[in-house]
Amino acid sequence: MNSRLVLFAALLSCAVALMACVLAATRGVGGAFVLALVPAVALLCLVITVSRRAPQWRRKGDFQLSSGPWWAGSIVGGLLTSFWAVSEVFSYFSTPEHCGKGGCALLIFYVPAALLAGMPLGMLVSSAVLGAVGMVKGLKPVAVQGVLAGTAAFGFVLFLILGR
Repeated sequence: MNSRLVLFAALLSCAVALMACVLAATRGVGGAFVLALVPAVALLCLVITVSRRAPQWRRKGDFQLSSGPWWAGSIVGGLLTSFWAVSEVFSYFSTPEHCGKGGCALLIFYVPAALLAGMPLGMLVSSAVLGAVGMVKGLKPVAVQGVLAGTAAFGFVLFLILGR
């Protein structure tokens, strides 16, 4: 159970860290995209680990999420993140200082880039969160509440540090 609790905590913490870095990067914090690579790689390794162990946990009754809803939820998360990224691009180019000197022509290149960058990012984060939700069944409620409180505090501090 300890290894599953550590995986649960790591999945949630890395998802929060990745989204905090991405939000900071969209707000113009220098180096946030490079900083986002660390939780992204860690989160990818954790999701692969959980997906490989999930069939064994399902047989024991410790994992409640089947692979169909897991994939569907991650695709929905990817689509939502892509739409958010496109809305960020449109809001950036809606100001006169960025679109006044012919900068609107670059919109054709930024919208597909936002779609292509947002989809895997959203799929990774939502897959990690859904994997953590699937792991809740076999963990003690007090441990889950402690991890959720710690992750919330970590996210709050991280958003304060990376935000402007």
